[in-house]
Amino acid sequence: MIVVFLGPPGAGKGTQCKLIVDRYGLAHLSSGDILRKERSECSELGKQALAGTRYQIEVETTQPSPQAIKFIEKVKGVVKVEAKDNRLLIGADSDLRAEIAKVMVSNNFPLIQMSIQTFTLDDIYMKYFHGG
Repeated sequence: MIVVFLGPPGAGKGTQCKLIVDRYGLAHLSSGDILRKERSECSELGKQALAGTRYQIEVETTQPSPQAIKFIEKVKGVVKVEAKDNRLLIGADSDLRAEIAKVMVSNNFPLIQMSIQTFTLDDIYMKYFHGG
């Protein structure tokens, strides 16, 4: 038997689940508890889920520089910036491509192209529960 409780924070989902677990001996999986555990372990999944990262923006450049990273980190809504080969991987809570392009161009950092990937909570849950 699978029972799913949906509702806003504080609605009593956890309270009802505890009563059902105690009464019927069912297992209880809480997505919030799982994601908080991932966050406490500093996993990439936990960072994405709880830091608000819903967008992964990839900036291709000739050579990522520490200065470019510092400027991009100052853009409101940027959660993290990581350099990998000739790319900058930027986690953000909204589509910030225009703001990032403006920072790159106005500071004379080479910008070859940009792409974006969105993440939903479904994507994060599928990654956790199904490894993919």
